Amino acid sequence: MGMYDESWCSSCGCSQPYSPDEVTCGACATEQSDMQSNKLIEYMKIHQISLQQDIEKLADQMDALDPNCKDFAYLDIEYNFTSGQLSATTLWNLWSGSTGRVCQTHTLIYIS
Repeated sequence: MGMYDESWCSSCGCSQPYSPDEVTCGACATEQSDMQSNKLIEYMKIHQISLQQDIEKLADQMDALDPNCKDFAYLDIEYNFTSGQLSATTLWNLWSGSTGRVCQTHTLIYIS
């Protein structure tokens, strides 16, 4: 056995076929992926709560204004924009909760 016969998993240390790159075994890769997915799902749940709070605050501000004033119109636009974000976040949470997974083919997720 030469030094190029095997590599070791960088997480658990189990033996793997040689690779010049850092090696992670299948079990550790799945565990890391699941952990990242769970963190993203928890973040999205928190984001949903934050958007709900923002909508409540906007609704309270709009209730205090005359519907014909300029400030009301600006708040209405912001309210509609935030409502759209909340709808998208809610649908994402429903989808990820029903499937029990996060789509792993997309590496970038834009969250405002």
